[in-house]
Formats: sequence, structure tokens, C-alpha cells
Amino acid sequence: LIALMLIMVAGIDKADLKQTVVWLCIVASVSAYRRKTGKKIQISVEVPDEETLNLPLIRHDGWVDPCFYSTMDSVLEVWKNSRAQYKKGSNSLMSLFINKCFSSPTSWDDRDADKNRKPFINIESDSHQIRDEVASAVSKALKGQLLTNPPRCLRPVWYIYGDRRHGLHRPYMALGMYGSSHAVKVSWVRKPVVMTGYWYDLVAATITGLFPRDAVPPPNSTVYRFPQDLILPDLTVFVTSHHLPAHSGEDKSLEENRSLDWKSRYTSTFLNFPNADIHEVKYNGLENVTQTTIQLVQSQLGQRFKLEIQ
Repeated sequence: LIALMLIMVAGIDKADLKQTVVWLCIVASVSAYRRKTGKKIQISVEVPDEETLNLPLIRHDGWVDPCFYSTMDSVLEVWKNSRAQYKKGSNSLMSLFINKCFSSPTSWDDRDADKNRKPFINIESDSHQIRDEVASAVSKALKGQLLTNPPRCLRPVWYIYGDRRHGLHRPYMALGMYGSSHAVKVSWVRKPVVMTGYWYDLVAATITGLFPRDAVPPPNSTVYRFPQDLILPDLTVFVTSHHLPAHSGEDKSLEENRSLDWKSRYTSTFLNFPNADIHEVKYNGLENVTQTTIQLVQSQLGQRFKLEIQ
């Protein structure tokens, strides 16, 4: 690990990588090393002022995985890696992605021609259960299409990659974003699209999982740059729930059992995305949040799109 860290730091200038993000990825690796061995390592990285488009890499058991993904090609590179290909389910995943996720032709591929399509709304939350309930209710109220990430086309391998502790969980979810983005273009000419588990969610969760609160990437970091080959939502709503009393229960999912500190840091990261117009709604019951979200849709998108609300 020490050798890997030295290689990464020494090669930053040559590769012109954004050192702020590299530093944070190294911090995450060092933290894991400390927990495993009890040994301490001191590292330092000088941060340049210039902005770059390149993203850092982390190595997992012989294969390389970007900390973040800026293009579909950067995700596919992970799955094309020889070590990743030998892991259970990878061939099935790639077959599903190529043959199922893109089997339907896009109905309208011009995101700027509002008159020819319906709105694309992204709903996220620090609680997956609340997120899913609100998204479903909003979709019904708008007579829309509810889409999720991972998309239906990649669900057959969810049992392999669905656990966030799996080494390929993040690349799996990143690949799902592109399948879901294509599904948006298939549906939005007919009805509004409501999506959960999209790009903001994946990046915020990755940052929260890798970096301590006082070491998150700075606002000018490229990790916050929305990928050009994904569809940007017309409206993003984030429903906060960490202010609610904690509920105990053995049936809660792994995500729901995350600590209040994790949820707080995830929420802070999500709501502070630079150059992103994200609307926070505090959860105060499904009916109230649904009504508030519909009002947001009307006020933010009513002039651009013809809406039919139940």
C-alpha cells in the first residue's frame, strides 16, 4: 500500500491529476490500512491551483477502479479489466447492459427541446425507504414514469452486486446510471419521468464513504462536475429525514441502518453540490412531502412543460 501511495503521489504531475481528490483517496486508503494493521503513516500532498478533467484511481485486489466516474467509458474500463471479468456475474452484467439496457430506441434525444418532451425529476433522500415512497407518490400524481437505479435491465445481477460492501458495487451502480439515463429518453416524450438513485446520490454517497467531514473535495474539484454523457435532471429534490427520531428494527436495510453521523454528512455533501440547483424538503409525512414536491414541480417547471397533475 505504501508503494502504491508513493506511485500515485509521484505520478500526479505526470498524469496531471487533480491532487485534491488524489489526496482524499489516499487518506481513505491509509485509514483502511491503519484499521487493519494498527500502524501509522504520515503523508503530504501539495495541491496545485490548476483545474483538470482527470479523476483519481483506487486499486482493489489487482484491478483498478476510479473513485468517481466522469463518462460511461470510465465505468466500462473497470468491467473490461481482466481481474474484474473473472469475478462472478461480470459477463452476465455486460451482456445485460449491452443487450437489454439499450434495446429500446430513444424516443427523443434533444434535452433542450422542452416542447417535445416531459420533465425529468430526480428525487433522493438520506432514507431509501422514504425516497422510494415519495418518488412513487410523486410519479403517480404526475401520471409519470418511475425509474430507479439500478434499472430493471440490470436487476438480474442485483443479488451479486447489490450489497454496498461488494467491491464492484459502485461500478455496478455507476453503470446502472447510464442504463437509467437511456430509459429516461425512452419515456419522456410520453410522460414525466421520476428517477431515484441517480448521479448526485452516487457521488454524495461515495464522498461520504471515503472522506472525513473536514476533508471533502473543495468546491472546484472535478468530482462535482456532472457527466456530459448523462441527462441532467430538470429538477432535483432531496428529502431529509435525519432530523426524525431514530427507529430501531431488525428488518431495516443496510442503507437504513447507517449511522446518523453518516446520514448527516451525506446530506451536507448532497445539499452543497456547487453549481447544482437542489431543493431540500424536510420529511413531515408522505402526504405533506408529496404535496410540497408537486408544488415545487409546478413552480419550477410549470412554465416550461405542460403538466397533468392528479
